[in-house]
Amino acid sequence: MPSMQELRQARGWSQQQLADRAGVTQASVSRWEQERRAPTALQLRKLARAFGVSSDDITLPGDEAPR
Repeated sequence: MPSMQELRQARGWSQQQLADRAGVTQASVSRWEQERRAPTALQLRKLARAFGVSSDDITLPGDEAPR
């Protein structure tokens, strides 16, 4: 599963562009990508909509890789 940063970069978006598309702040996107915080369920749904993927398709801070 790709990380939020990988999804964003694959689309050629800046953190600000993702923030604008998802209705969040650039600071929030930065914190999520640095794994300092995780998005809320509502924020995750907004991110998934912005990316055009399921929320299950986004790796979040703290998610462990399958063993």
